Amino acid sequence: MRELAQRSARAAKEIKELISTSAVQVKAGVELVDRTGKALQAIVTRVQEIDRNVVAIVEASREQTVGIKEINQAVTQLDQGTQQNAASIEEQNAASHQLAERADELSIMVARFRTSDGSGSAHVIDAPARRTASGGGRR
Repeated sequence: MRELAQRSARAAKEIKELISTSAVQVKAGVELVDRTGKALQAIVTRVQEIDRNVVAIVEASREQTVGIKEINQAVTQLDQGTQQNAASIEEQNAASHQLAERADELSIMVARFRTSDGSGSAHVIDAPARRTASGGGRR
């Protein structure tokens, strides 16, 4: 019987050591799970920050798109205005050339008239020199 009691005591001692070792391992596992939970929470926080940054980037991109569209519209309007101004200038230039030609023709016609100074003698007005295309000549 002694031997049975000694074996029982050894088995109890081994069981106690196994329970103690198991308790230490469980405690280490709990600490590892706790650290893992904290790491996962930090990851979730970072992912949420990234999500907010992506949303801000998308909103800024939309605003930039609207701004670029407005700029394009303004440039188009400026281009149209410039084209209209250029056409108007061409029309005004052509009209001024026509007016200059008619003024020259009128000067020639007026030069053909004879005037009288009241004494009965007629005077002929000299015709002015015709203008050149560059606008030079006498008036």
